[in-house]
Amino acid sequence: MTNERAKTIRRIYGILLSLSLVVAAVCLMVACVGVYRNGAAPLYSREEVAAAFAPIAVPVYLSLALTVGGAVLHLLLPAEGERLRAPYRPARVLHSLRQRAVLTEEQQSVAKRAQKTRRLHSWITAALTVVGAAVFLVYALNGAHFPSPDRIKEELNAAMLQAMWVLLPCAAVPFAYGVFTGCYCRRSMEREIALLKKGAYLSAEPTETQAAAKGGFPVTAVRLALLAVGLFLLIYGFATGGIADVLTKAVNICTECIGLG
Repeated sequence: MTNERAKTIRRIYGILLSLSLVVAAVCLMVACVGVYRNGAAPLYSREEVAAAFAPIAVPVYLSLALTVGGAVLHLLLPAEGERLRAPYRPARVLHSLRQRAVLTEEQQSVAKRAQKTRRLHSWITAALTVVGAAVFLVYALNGAHFPSPDRIKEELNAAMLQAMWVLLPCAAVPFAYGVFTGCYCRRSMEREIALLKKGAYLSAEPTETQAAAKGGFPVTAVRLALLAVGLFLLIYGFATGGIADVLTKAVNICTECIGLG
């Protein structure tokens, strides 16, 4: 079999696997929502859960079969002669260039200031993370903030909603500053790379500096958008009083259906 035909087969397999995983994931989510909304509250039986998941058995088993078939396909049609390009990592490129470049005193001063600034932002991010975690841990370990066992059904949602408002700033501030630090450090390293390239090199410039053209698909923006949607849905669930119902059903489905405990 020719290399081009093998590539085509692997590409078709990748498309089929991706589609099957997406379909299976959507079917699982729909089935879980159905169990949650239509189950015999507050208890679930094994038969009810099995009946809810029976209609989606075909896409789930198909995705599992394609996943296992990928290993077989790799053995039968190995990707010979193909070399994946390493991802562009400014830190690695910067480390390599520092060992090669010969800079003037002024250029060295600029580079050192940039390094100190990046280090400072990293330490601030770490400090904000530790402080936020400590504040929420102190809050969570204080039993007065949570209802007693005999009042848990009536007061659980209010207690969790209050805890969420404490957790949000503790998590949002370090996360936002961490995103800023990541973007700033990347831009700062790219500027330092450009500065080092102006120096005289002791040997040939490493080929890694040519890797990965800038631009491309905005993966970070998509991740942040999905995170924002997830946070919105989480807050909406807390605000509408669903936490007590979710917790009760989660406990019951684990003890009555799966058999934990």
